[in-house]
Amino acid sequence: MTIERIIVRNYKSFQNLDLCVNNDMNLLIGNNGTGKSTILEIIHLALTGNLRNRPIYYEINPYLFNISANNKFVEDARRFQGGEIETVEPPKILIEIYFSESDDQELNKFRGTENSLIKDLLGFSLSIRFDERYSEEYREYLANKEISYIPTEYYSIEWRSFGDSIITPRSIPFKSYLIDSNDASFGQLPQKHFMGIIDNTLDNKQRANLSVLYREYKEQFAKRDEVIELNKILNEKKKGSFNKDDPKELTLSLDVSRKTSWESAVNAYIDNIPFDNIGTGNQNMLKSVYAVQNRKDKQTILLMEEPENHLSFSNMRKLLSRLEELSVGQQVFISTHNSYVLNKLHLNKLILLSRENHSAMNNLDDETVRYFQKMPNYNTLRFILSDRVILVEGPADELIVTKCYTAKYNGKVPLDDGVDVFSVNGLSFKRFLDIAKLLKIDTSVVTDNDGDFAKNIEKKYADYRETFINICADQNNTLKTLEPQFLYAGENYESLKKVLDKEDLTVEELENYMQKNKTDWALKVLMDDEEEFDFPGYIKNAVR
Repeated sequence: MTIERIIVRNYKSFQNLDLCVNNDMNLLIGNNGTGKSTILEIIHLALTGNLRNRPIYYEINPYLFNISANNKFVEDARRFQGGEIETVEPPKILIEIYFSESDDQELNKFRGTENSLIKDLLGFSLSIRFDERYSEEYREYLANKEISYIPTEYYSIEWRSFGDSIITPRSIPFKSYLIDSNDASFGQLPQKHFMGIIDNTLDNKQRANLSVLYREYKEQFAKRDEVIELNKILNEKKKGSFNKDDPKELTLSLDVSRKTSWESAVNAYIDNIPFDNIGTGNQNMLKSVYAVQNRKDKQTILLMEEPENHLSFSNMRKLLSRLEELSVGQQVFISTHNSYVLNKLHLNKLILLSRENHSAMNNLDDETVRYFQKMPNYNTLRFILSDRVILVEGPADELIVTKCYTAKYNGKVPLDDGVDVFSVNGLSFKRFLDIAKLLKIDTSVVTDNDGDFAKNIEKKYADYRETFINICADQNNTLKTLEPQFLYAGENYESLKKVLDKEDLTVEELENYMQKNKTDWALKVLMDDEEEFDFPGYIKNAVR
């Protein structure tokens, strides 16, 4: 049994989230702020009741709520105070975890129709909602003229099965294990692992002998001449600082009490280097492996936050291979920005996230998925992580679009404004647009009409008429490609002769030269700071 669906209402960045997941590996891909970490947090919270290593009871605050829910509450509260409405409904956070089907009779208590889908399914919900016991206090709060936030002090938490029975996290059939290399507690894992090995290796006699040796070592410290001399100096200093008549001596030594036994003093070394000093990348590798090895049997959902942190490609390969071995039979969720992780774990495991939408990669048609599986995954990830993209057919188009952008925006290049321009094979435009439709990525396509605008543009891209998709091509069928488009735009002929050092060429000869030297002429135009150029309308449309 695994998680197969997650529905969320009003939690942090998600006002409404309905996410279907894979039953083994789930790779969360998205730019910063798209909710990758939040999804891991949601799963861990629902299954364990913990948020940031603390029970959720201690962590309820207005900032857990989606900003839209908070703003609506404040707006309704003000309308209530103005007498426009009779009451204000306190918003709630809802997290629903749907299980895959199972014949296990013990899970019947999780089966029912008390869910957002109103279907007979296995699962449970976690709600953070207003507690009716505070109704009187809530009415007084609404009378406050300075309301800015949801009054979470009057909220409580409840887990319920889809069969409408109250449950606790302990009764959920599986738990989650969250691995986050930025978590302070994560740093203690190697030491715990090392001490676990010792516990399983030493018998009582060996442990007792180590304790005796450790105590003898600390006692010898106080007997060294250097320490004796230091203690004499300390007592001389003491006479000027404490009560002169106090006969007590001040000495420096090591604590030999039981609370400072050898177990608390030993440290893990890697190749004779203390673990804390071996480098962040190697630390994160070992911590991740130790975390998976030391999980409890019941913790079957493995959650990993950006395992690539501080790792080279070779170490990333080793880590992923090891984690795949250790997580066999478990459901895994990994958030990442890394193209190598994308390549290693395969596109059919992807869950794509953007600020506007989310979707599993397997929602694309099979042909598109096969296309991306064959191509270098860097371009796939690059496109997914972009806020705005301009797709072009080749290097020359990319250079001219960049030049147009620089001319329009006073020397800025597109990336200065978060606009990514990159070239793909013209036949591939529709594959990228399929992803753009799923994630609502702001995408412009700069393409040639190839002599037939109606066929090659209007008909070809008829299925991609979205507000966030902009197909940019010229309708003049006599200007089939970029070269004649640019050459015949405004006064570019004279400027191009100077920049390309082709003063003796006719316009036809210059066009022929540009067709045969596509990248060279475009690069010279990009690098030129003297001439001003007119740009074709369809390129200006893409730059906008």
